[in-house]
Amino acid sequence: MKNEKKIIVSDMSKKRGKAALKKFVTPKTGGVTSSMYVRNASKQQKETKRMGIATRILITVIILALTAVFTAFVVLYLIPFMRSEMEIEDGASSAISFVSEAESAVPQYDEFGLEVYDDTVNLLIINAQHKAESTDIPETEQVSGVLINKKIAGAVRYLVDTAKNEGLALQFSAGYISYSEQEAIYNAEVDRLMQEEGFTLVMAREEAKDSVALAAESDFQTGMCLKVKGDAETFQASQTYDWLTKNMTKYGFIFRFPKDKETVTGRETDYTVIRYVGRDNAEKVTRLSMCLEEYIDYLEEQLN
Repeated sequence: MKNEKKIIVSDMSKKRGKAALKKFVTPKTGGVTSSMYVRNASKQQKETKRMGIATRILITVIILALTAVFTAFVVLYLIPFMRSEMEIEDGASSAISFVSEAESAVPQYDEFGLEVYDDTVNLLIINAQHKAESTDIPETEQVSGVLINKKIAGAVRYLVDTAKNEGLALQFSAGYISYSEQEAIYNAEVDRLMQEEGFTLVMAREEAKDSVALAAESDFQTGMCLKVKGDAETFQASQTYDWLTKNMTKYGFIFRFPKDKETVTGRETDYTVIRYVGRDNAEKVTRLSMCLEEYIDYLEEQLN
């Protein structure tokens, strides 16, 4: 019995001790740990949030700083540099343009010492399709008794002098004809047809166009045409015609209104009218058996 009491007492003591230990340690220890964990987690969240804000602020500041640096680079260096480069290029272009103009302004001469012009001069044409204004007046010079475009004065003198040296007196009855002069010539032909041929005014005006150009439609207004003295109907049988046929292309001249070209030129055949077109063009026109209108169309087709 005594031993049983000891065992009971001992078991009860162990139970009370475990209960006391459980009461003292387990609840309190678990509560302290949980509270500390919550506080630590909250503190870590706040630290993480502060670090995130600080990082975003730092990134924003860096971006703004880089933007400011780039803007300063563009404004202070890049734009002035580009402007200076453009000014240099413009200056170079101007210099090149000036040199080109200066070079083009230097006269070029052929083997006869005659000035060579480009086709803006040589192939300037006035006709029914390419009309002139009354204000289109070339600079003229008098040669062999007639006014002509000053640019061809040298060629005309050379033509006349060469013919003279070969025993031919080359003379002209017309050169540059102004707008008002051409108008008067046309009206005079209309009057003649009415008085001598009995044409009505309408008929006379139409008939006159075959032999006399209207004002603004006459190639004589360019100052590049000359009318050689002689009878248009018998001129092909003359010594002058033969000499011109053999020699004038060398000096840049062609027959302006050749045979079988009436529908193209709008004028009757007239070998007494010669026209300056430049040596190269004159040789090609003669070789191709073309009139001036056909030759200009031919050149345009070659470009297309």
